[in-house]
Amino acid sequence: MSDNSMHTDPTDISFEDCPSRLIVLLYDAAIEGLDDAIAAIADGDIEGRFMATARTAEIVDRLHSALDMELGGEIAANLDQIYVAVISQLPVLNLKNDPEIARKLIALLAPLRASWAELDARLQFGLEAGRVDAENVPNGDASMVAGSR
Repeated sequence: MSDNSMHTDPTDISFEDCPSRLIVLLYDAAIEGLDDAIAAIADGDIEGRFMATARTAEIVDRLHSALDMELGGEIAANLDQIYVAVISQLPVLNLKNDPEIARKLIALLAPLRASWAELDARLQFGLEAGRVDAENVPNGDASMVAGSR
């Protein structure tokens, strides 16, 4: 399993600090949890696999609970379906002890993580260049991205 001592715990960061950065960290942690589950399965570590999938479930649940179905429209509805699918497959992963399930879940989450990382990079570039305005920021709230709320 990977050493988490050098990583920031994404559940300790507020969405107000930098929402796009937090979402990227949450995806990173969820994918890392699935990687840890794969490693635990390979090592025959049932407890490690269970702890990794429980951690992943907590993280994906945090992403799921942050969805704004009213403002998010079709995108939020699609993310809702993905998060529900991931959360529902974690007990199956534990029951079947099947690393392929974890790989499929990573394949669902990795493109979402990449999209959020790209958005985060663009927002951070805009912040550094002093070019963040209401048109660059989700919901038109530049103060939320800048963490000045």
